[in-house]
Amino acid sequence: MALFDSFKKRKKKEEVPLSAPTPSEKKASAIVSSPKKTAQKSAQKKEAALTPGSARIDQGAKGGERYAGILLKPRITEKSSLAAGERAYTFQVHPDATKSMVKKAIEEVYKLHPVKVNIIVSKPKKIRVRGRVGTKSGRKQAIVYLKKGDKIEFV
Repeated sequence: MALFDSFKKRKKKEEVPLSAPTPSEKKASAIVSSPKKTAQKSAQKKEAALTPGSARIDQGAKGGERYAGILLKPRITEKSSLAAGERAYTFQVHPDATKSMVKKAIEEVYKLHPVKVNIIVSKPKKIRVRGRVGTKSGRKQAIVYLKKGDKIEFV
């Protein structure tokens, strides 16, 4: 059994000081270490808030930036370009977006008032390519219907 003991990870014994710290030294060390930890935590939170994937849609936004992350990109396909002639525009939207959020985002970005918004959720699907299993990514789309005379130009 001594052979198996050599594979175990050995914990380092903590060095115990010969004299125990006084209560005032404990408080001083706690005061010195706590601002560093809080500064590190707040810096980590700020970095996490700046990354687009980890932040909520409306987190820390001001004015016109509030709904900017909802409309990811317009879906330009043959079917959507035919529907655009009927004043129905298709957008890929954030997975957490709702109809009301999409409506407000269109109002904010394009300065148009949509008549109605439909949401389509495509779930990820399993596919096989050359015998290997993979996944087709899912997405959330919004079809935005505008009033007669309103138009969105995708350049």
